[in-house]
Amino acid sequence: MKSAFKGFPAMAAALVALLAFCGAAWATGDGFTRIKPQEADRLLKNGSVDLLLDVRTMEYFTGPNGRLNGALLIPVSDLSQKMDFLNKYRDKTVLVYCEVGIWSQDAARFFAGKGFKHILELGGGIVEWRKAGLPVIH
Repeated sequence: MKSAFKGFPAMAAALVALLAFCGAAWATGDGFTRIKPQEADRLLKNGSVDLLLDVRTMEYFTGPNGRLNGALLIPVSDLSQKMDFLNKYRDKTVLVYCEVGIWSQDAARFFAGKGFKHILELGGGIVEWRKAGLPVIH
């Protein structure tokens, strides 16, 4: 009699690997992918991000939580006015972030609705980035 659990160890290992990957990034169902700070840091370091976009206001951008090195500031309320500039990133990888992840979700949905293909959103914003011990500039 064959054991029903013969392939179980291999399947379990595959499931653990899949869950570990999903823990770093997950599709939201809104046309963008939310990523954790460690994954964002890895992508930024290896040059996989074409546009790093801070969608906070100037007050937050220059505030005590700092900003990510190389970030371009375009407040979420100004995105539609900047489409002439932003359209060149339609088929490129755009990483958006804000303070805690609310405005960046709005921005990511906005981009997805405009047909942008590779939108990443930093889950938890710069607050989670700092909690992960990653560097900011002031």
